[in-house]
Amino acid sequence: MTRDAKPRYLGDWRPVVLVLVISLCVTFVAWWYEHKRVADQGQLRFAQKSQELTADIMTTMQAYGQFLRAGVGLFQASDLVTRDDWASYVDGQSIRDNYPGIQGVGYNAVLRGASARAAFETQRRATDWPDYTIKPPAQADVSVPVVYLEPLGPRNVRAIGFDIYSEALRRAAVDRAITTGTASMTAKITLVQENTEAGADDVQAGVLVMVPITDDSLADADPMLATTGMIVSVFRIGDLMDSQLDGADSNRVAEMDIALFDAPVPDPDALLFQSVDDTGAGRFTHLQQLPLFGRVWTLRTVSKPAFEAAGYVRSPAIVAGSGILVSLLPTALAGGLAARARQSAAIAVATVQTNDHIQMLMYEVNHRSKNLLAVVRAIARQTANHSPDTFVQDFSKRVEALSASHDILVHNKWRGVPMPELVRSQLSHFGELIGDRIKLEGPAIQLTPAAAQNIGMAIHELATNAGKYGALSTGTGTVDVTWSVIRSEARESRLQISWVEQGGPPVAPPSSKGFGSVVLGAMARQGLSAEVDLTFAPDGVRWSLDCPLTMIHELSES
Repeated sequence: MTRDAKPRYLGDWRPVVLVLVISLCVTFVAWWYEHKRVADQGQLRFAQKSQELTADIMTTMQAYGQFLRAGVGLFQASDLVTRDDWASYVDGQSIRDNYPGIQGVGYNAVLRGASARAAFETQRRATDWPDYTIKPPAQADVSVPVVYLEPLGPRNVRAIGFDIYSEALRRAAVDRAITTGTASMTAKITLVQENTEAGADDVQAGVLVMVPITDDSLADADPMLATTGMIVSVFRIGDLMDSQLDGADSNRVAEMDIALFDAPVPDPDALLFQSVDDTGAGRFTHLQQLPLFGRVWTLRTVSKPAFEAAGYVRSPAIVAGSGILVSLLPTALAGGLAARARQSAAIAVATVQTNDHIQMLMYEVNHRSKNLLAVVRAIARQTANHSPDTFVQDFSKRVEALSASHDILVHNKWRGVPMPELVRSQLSHFGELIGDRIKLEGPAIQLTPAAAQNIGMAIHELATNAGKYGALSTGTGTVDVTWSVIRSEARESRLQISWVEQGGPPVAPPSSKGFGSVVLGAMARQGLSAEVDLTFAPDGVRWSLDCPLTMIHELSES
């Protein structure tokens, strides 16, 4: 450079813009991480709240099942249980106070054949109900009519004499109870007690829970022949859920919307109860299955603004605001330096050696920044192509992995990265497992910056996959990461890296290839002239890399 030459970089604002862009990118990553952390904590807190409701429903229904078994004991211990006996028994249980949500508790006889039906009707007319009639007319050889039903209010009177074996859903529950000898629940039904006339606005979904009464003297006979009756509880699901929502936790109604389905998954046709018309607008959602008496219910809860406001934290906004302010400081500094550089152009011309050195450093920074931005663009493009639905989350994690590799390079003044340090940085979120379930073994070989970038991203993708689906997604799986240098007279020295998972869930090859496959395959092969093998073995994922030592170890060879 001559004294008359003007250093072009002194008036160049591109480094200032680059500093601002990188600072804002780091701020965005930090904000997204904090936002995700806060959201995950909120989801966990809401799941715990929802599970408390699920546990209360399960406990309540199990208690009701015990109540029915006590009714069976009454019949088995007595030669004859009259209508008055049953009314006294139910009244003594104070079901309105102790068992809220039950519409009634009844006794149903099990009758076989037309003659048994006729004789039973005659007996009931003579003792309890002058106009007792089994309805509808017999459709099968077996009838299971309602005999007693307490408390005997206007709703329950409608059900006296109704044959629950005449309807398919009720009949399926009766057969299950007789076959298993345990409590059985019907699918979603409309109770006989409901007023289904046009204009009625208080019709609720209902279920029956029943326990069989068996004759011990016929224990070895066919279960149907040994069953003499049923103790049946009648539930209006709206009343049952109101009792749960108005229970110990008075905040439930204010904090969550609730939908209950008689199915293993939410199904509008199987809806039993819904607290509002639309339960899809909340920030947090939780699904929980409830196995009950041969059926599976699903409880879906959705958070309300009251719950979300109670757990609101400002840390994401603080991180974003602080990051922007901090980003402006180095940008202002860089801008000031650029302006000062323009003012000092005459002095810079006179200091040729210094300028040469500065120019070399600026070109180096510019070169490395372009390389870094090119990698970031490639990651963004590939991530968007392969996982658009989770772009921000996946992109952030991959940029964090890239940033971890660059942190080590900066710490080592761009002179190379020790292999153990690189591997540990990419496994930092599993730090407590290193040495226990994650085994690391290999020499402290120095990697070039380019090799560190490629290998670091590969280890990150493997660790992410193991944490989501592989050996590290359970409490027992293990990962062995080994690397070694192979020297041979017949072949140039090579680096071999091996990743082996064991003890995790069964593995099957993915149906499609994502960006992770590109990083573990084509990117490693092209960037390192490597031989790569990725195997989805049933007992765990295995990945190996074999590349010339000169591709990753140029610093120590020079």
